[in-house]
Amino acid sequence: MDKISAIYLTDIRAAARVDSSELDGEIETLIQAARAELHTAGIKAEKCKDENDAQIKRAVIVFVRAEFGIENADREKYLQSFESIKLRLALSAEYKEA
Repeated sequence: MDKISAIYLTDIRAAARVDSSELDGEIETLIQAARAELHTAGIKAEKCKDENDAQIKRAVIVFVRAEFGIENADREKYLQSFESIKLRLALSAEYKEA
């Protein structure tokens, strides 16, 4: 499992609009799942883990927003957005696995 920095976790938690750190375990699991989804799509492993890459971070945020919580009325919208970002990154020479 890849390391997730405290700053990155705090940023993702804030983007998911979660005030408490009580749910950090679930958020960390979703971050790992997002990274795995991106890598499975053909994105370089080191890019998937790059916490300073704005495109990767945006994809992770959208994925977490889609999958977080039990009842999420916007889930489909966020999943479509994630798929769009994932496809764009997978087609980019900068992100594509060799």
